[in-house]
Amino acid sequence: MLRALLRLTAVAIATLSWSALLVLFADSAGLLAPPATGPAGAKPVTLGDPCFLREPLPTGNDTRCTFELARSSGRPLVVDLDQQWSGNVLTQWLNVREPGSIDPVHFVFARSAAVPQPTRLIRLFPLRSAGGEDHLVYLLGRCGGTVCPTSDLVVVAPAAGQARTVLSFRLGRLADVEIRDRAVVALEGSFPDGAQRPDAMLARTFVWDGAGYSMREVAKLPPPTPTPTPR
Repeated sequence: MLRALLRLTAVAIATLSWSALLVLFADSAGLLAPPATGPAGAKPVTLGDPCFLREPLPTGNDTRCTFELARSSGRPLVVDLDQQWSGNVLTQWLNVREPGSIDPVHFVFARSAAVPQPTRLIRLFPLRSAGGEDHLVYLLGRCGGTVCPTSDLVVVAPAAGQARTVLSFRLGRLADVEIRDRAVVALEGSFPDGAQRPDAMLARTFVWDGAGYSMREVAKLPPPTPTPTPR
């Protein structure tokens, strides 16, 4: 009985030793890649939110995000988003450029305390079109915060030596944007006269037709569920 117990113990120790060696080998070979992270405290990259704009950047935390836009021919375009704080003012530079160049083919400047009107990028992500190239989708809030009375939904498509705007649409309160089956869905709250809460969400669906995005559907969705106030 004692011999059997000793034999089992020896097998277990040998197995653990080999497991440790395999882990060390995989780590040194780069096979154990750490999870992708964004700014301090950010969650792993979520599809459709490569720069973590759905989680507002904490005051004082500067960050830079870079990703690519695939083109039907040629090398991908490069998208850079720089975000920097000066006190409690957030400044954002969105630069779409050719690889290896610093000159923009599309540029957006936003500052949360700008004059005459503060602005803030609150959504930004690539969208693969039916033609196989990526379009850049962003939502520019017309205010200095993350919930704005009006926002502009913009979609940009790569073109020869430039990027052209293929959709520009003004949205009201509670604006957001989603992707469903390669279609762009613009959301905004529907507020009865004098109401503080929406009675519904308006969803407008825009579809790529090869030259631009045309509106194909307008629907009313249930209003968002109010977030409970912490006690």
